[in-house]
Amino acid sequence: MTTNKLRIRPTRTALALALSIALLTGCDSTDSLVQSAKDYQAKKDHPAAVIQLRNALQDDPKHAEARFLLGQSLIATDDRVTAEKELRKAKELGYPTDKIAPVLAKTMLELGQVDEVIKEFGNVTLSDSQAQATLRTTVGDAYLVRNKYDEARTAYATALLTAPGYVPARVGQARLLAVQKRFDEAIAESEQILKDHPKDLLAMDLRAALFLARRQNKEAAAKYSEIISLNPEDHAARRSLISALIVEKQYEKAAVELAAAKKAGGGNDIRLIYSEALLKMQDGHPEQVRELTQKILRVAPEHMPSLLLNGAAELSLGSYAVAEEALRKVVERMPEHEGARSLLTSVYLRTGNGTKALETVKPLIEREEPSSEALALAAEAYLVSNDVERGEKMLERAAKADNNNVKVRTRLAQVHFATGEPEAAIDELQRASSASATDAQADMLLVLSHMRRSQFDRAKAAMDVLEKKSPNSPLTYNVKGALFAAMKDFKGARAAFEKALSIQGDYAPALMNLARLDITENQPAVARQRFVATIDKNGRSEQAMLAYAQFLTETKASNEEILAVLERAVKANPTSETAHLTLINAFAQARNAKAMVAAAQDAVSALPNSPAIVEIAGRAQLAAGDTNQAITTFNKLVQLQPQSVTALTRLSEAHVANKNPDGAIDALRKAVLAKPDYMPARVDIVRIQLLNDRFADAMTEAIKLQESHPKNSIGFTLEGDTNVAQQKWATAIPPYLTALKMDPNNSGVFAKLHRVYVEAGRKQDSDALTDKWMRDHPKDPVAHFYLGERDLGAKNYKGAMVHFKAIVAQRPNDVTALNNLAWAAAQVKDPSALQYAQKAYDLSPQNPAVLDTLGMVLVGQGEARKGLPYLEQAIKAAPYTVELRFNRVKALVAAGEKDKARNELQELAKHDSGKVKEAAQDMLKTL
Repeated sequence: MTTNKLRIRPTRTALALALSIALLTGCDSTDSLVQSAKDYQAKKDHPAAVIQLRNALQDDPKHAEARFLLGQSLIATDDRVTAEKELRKAKELGYPTDKIAPVLAKTMLELGQVDEVIKEFGNVTLSDSQAQATLRTTVGDAYLVRNKYDEARTAYATALLTAPGYVPARVGQARLLAVQKRFDEAIAESEQILKDHPKDLLAMDLRAALFLARRQNKEAAAKYSEIISLNPEDHAARRSLISALIVEKQYEKAAVELAAAKKAGGGNDIRLIYSEALLKMQDGHPEQVRELTQKILRVAPEHMPSLLLNGAAELSLGSYAVAEEALRKVVERMPEHEGARSLLTSVYLRTGNGTKALETVKPLIEREEPSSEALALAAEAYLVSNDVERGEKMLERAAKADNNNVKVRTRLAQVHFATGEPEAAIDELQRASSASATDAQADMLLVLSHMRRSQFDRAKAAMDVLEKKSPNSPLTYNVKGALFAAMKDFKGARAAFEKALSIQGDYAPALMNLARLDITENQPAVARQRFVATIDKNGRSEQAMLAYAQFLTETKASNEEILAVLERAVKANPTSETAHLTLINAFAQARNAKAMVAAAQDAVSALPNSPAIVEIAGRAQLAAGDTNQAITTFNKLVQLQPQSVTALTRLSEAHVANKNPDGAIDALRKAVLAKPDYMPARVDIVRIQLLNDRFADAMTEAIKLQESHPKNSIGFTLEGDTNVAQQKWATAIPPYLTALKMDPNNSGVFAKLHRVYVEAGRKQDSDALTDKWMRDHPKDPVAHFYLGERDLGAKNYKGAMVHFKAIVAQRPNDVTALNNLAWAAAQVKDPSALQYAQKAYDLSPQNPAVLDTLGMVLVGQGEARKGLPYLEQAIKAAPYTVELRFNRVKALVAAGEKDKARNELQELAKHDSGKVKEAAQDMLKTL
């Protein structure tokens, strides 16, 4: 082929020229393309070199040198993942190990493959002295990451024996000194290296890093800026500079440097992506941090800084199982890292696992000088474990470790409040207030604590301090408004709430408080108008719309109006978890299963990785009877949170509803594996087996529980339950007796033992048990309820009244107890029956059992026509409950409406149940 017939217009860039030559000439040999690529590499035009090398490999895929050179250029363009693949292909094709090994090992290390570097290259020896020095230094760096200091020291020494004075190895030795806290020696070594090599960028980077390690961030930033001025393409220096700026809270400067780094060609560098994620975390955007760190971890799953940051983001987002998995990896690899341990401890605290929290934080508090933060975490772990005394002592240690730690003193004050020491609590809050001129948390609590004790003068004094410290926060003026309202100064309260809104126009707490003042002044329309105006002005304001929906609910607006506001909130904020959850719950309260499921599906589409959204979607599907879809959804929840016992329990519930006991038990066994001491899962396994008549399996599980938890009564209780399920009453007595001996205040076990005594015909034992229990536990509501129900069943109405009265005396708003008391009283013609029935109705006017009782009490007192409407409502609420229909028949007869009664009985006589037919026919004979 000749080229004189093809005239190509000259282009200005080497890249365009490379494309032209590659596409149009077709005459260059593979070797000439490789040579062209080398020329571009020499000019640092790596994108053009990549094109030439790919063209060369198209002609000859087995060209080892082209593969190696392509790997080098891909590294230069920050595509280390593909670079590693190309370098490995070059190695397979026989390219010299002396050239491949140093580059490949360093690439792997930069991808976070620390252990792989040690395994693959730890014992490799190269013939070229420079290559050997480079490789041994990289291996030393890998050992250093894993805190294997002796191995790192040996690797660096070997590198220097091979190539005396080799700067990277000397830098490695200095870094080793630094991580061992030998900073003076490290600094001396860095200064000597710079004396020998004044412009060596690696040595300059070491000096800057030592400033960072000593928290001299301003000095470090200056040194990194000097490095960048000498080499604008030094992405490592830019990353470190960004980190230093972030630590100094100079976020705007950090963002500028990040943009400059991207512009300089570092956009695909995972470490720059990490810097961006770090900056986003500081800006309060954990969702974006999650996306950025996941991007890094897809290509470098062992990159510890990204795992740590990902764990912090997931913790912030409430994805505790995902956070735990990430942070556990970091702690396993870096057990001395305080930040990783602290975050993992926080995960366990959020999930209520005090034991694991203590295990995790223990190495931190056993240090010679534990930090105040670590001691505070240990205190929280004790508090979560209900060991208040040790928690309080640990907080006192934390406060001594750092007198100015406002958060610790504030938390100590809260514990003092909880333990009934208000004066000590207020003393701690005042110390915390004095410790900081800007932190207003303690002052806020001081105001609230004085308000609760009606000490308004002290509250006002604390309020003055709060207002000076935090004059631009709407929360400040919302608290001030609450204080004035408590003092009955409603004009002052309104002014304070309006001040809060002047700072933040859609501040929901102030909106709600103003609305409540409007309602007090009988001006609900004014409140409505304010909400509408706020929403119109702040069209996307989620909090204003949710507050408006809450206001509508409190003022008993229609479901349609409330739902319309919530749907608008979701539409305006489609990625808001809170908005979606509130709408779904509103549909649930409105008993609109179809709309609830549809809203849940929309929420999952918008937020597919939100555990809270996925869980509520599964619950909606389960409530609507779509068990197969619920199982699919809960399986997704388990994928999102593989160690979550809640997710696995939800999946088990769906399998139970789908009549798949094996699937349910399998899910619960996984929950036990995730959390061996999670007793509800082990109990549910036995109960599912009992429901499916698997008595031998249930007994095996119960005995296992007795063996693994010999001091816990639950294994013996389940053994008794298994015998009861088989109606082996006498056999159930010994395990229940053992359980009650181990847990002498367990009302549930008392009720079970009483029942088996009765069923076994041991009345004397049941009576003795009852007498002793009621002497020891005269106010036990569970025992009273159990015994009251038994008396009702035995038609011992006076005995039942005694028990239900005892419950109502303690719990005057207990609807079930009131309803049962009313029924029992009615049966003995006690006139107080109507009073109890009416109160139960006032508390729960939609409850069919309550409606039925009130109706029948009225019938029994000669007010059949007054009672009938309640009985009609009861049937509408529970149309398939035949007992309600029979009671209505009795009321119709009492009201003189025998024809209607006869018609109802004729319908009942067609019922599928033989007992219902027979009862209806018997009643028909009496009319």
